[in-house]
Amino acid sequence: MASDHKKPDEKLDQILSDWTDPPNVDDIIAQQLKPLKCISKYFPNWIVKTSPQFSVDLSKYNVQWAAGCIELNTDPAEIIIVKNTFMEERKKANNKYKLMSWVIVELTRKGYLVLISDIFDTCEQCNLVIVSKERMAQHSYSFSGKCQSCHKYDPTKPL
Repeated sequence: MASDHKKPDEKLDQILSDWTDPPNVDDIIAQQLKPLKCISKYFPNWIVKTSPQFSVDLSKYNVQWAAGCIELNTDPAEIIIVKNTFMEERKKANNKYKLMSWVIVELTRKGYLVLISDIFDTCEQCNLVIVSKERMAQHSYSFSGKCQSCHKYDPTKPL
């Protein structure tokens, strides 16, 4: 009996195929195009949100980001939250994500920070980076959609 359900690997392959390398990936990288232009051309809809920095809740990450930028001799530029970086898939030999890897490295060299939307989101009021609803749910925490600066905690009121 044939099943209409796709195997987990087939579903993953279908999702990943949206952002696999184009046939001329080596030529694209050799041209040293601007990474943000590569994203708009080759990875449309990959960027979910952008933010200037982490919220006060996550201020230690601003310090770490700045320290990394100092090591790279650049200034913090912007935080880019993307759908996925396919880190595990990109670690494999002969992967189809050479262009994505190049884009992420180039963005990092220019002071950008690339984060995934499963873990990070932005405050709905001030647009600074906060922990995502999904990540908070994994730890059974409540989620307000706002950072601590915009959502003052009042123990007498429910979150």
